[in-house]
Amino acid sequence: MIRSSSPRDGFDLWFLFIGIAIAAAVLLTILQALSQAADPAWSNQGGVRVWTDPATGCRYTQAETGMQPLVGPDGRPDCLRRPQ
Repeated sequence: MIRSSSPRDGFDLWFLFIGIAIAAAVLLTILQALSQAADPAWSNQGGVRVWTDPATGCRYTQAETGMQPLVGPDGRPDCLRRPQ
């Protein structure tokens, strides 16, 4: 017996595809957060994500528009001294 397809079959497949896409996006977001949390160069300070360059010790803030260096009151970059 051959089963005929109905318009509902395509509708169900569309919802399955959307569900898989949403689940994949959530999983990728969780994995990205876990990988950044394990990286000691990243920290959260007052709701702002701060990255410390391991080579120079300079700190940068991350925003949607990109990364900006942190500067002190004197206008110079906020760089920590690396142990020698």
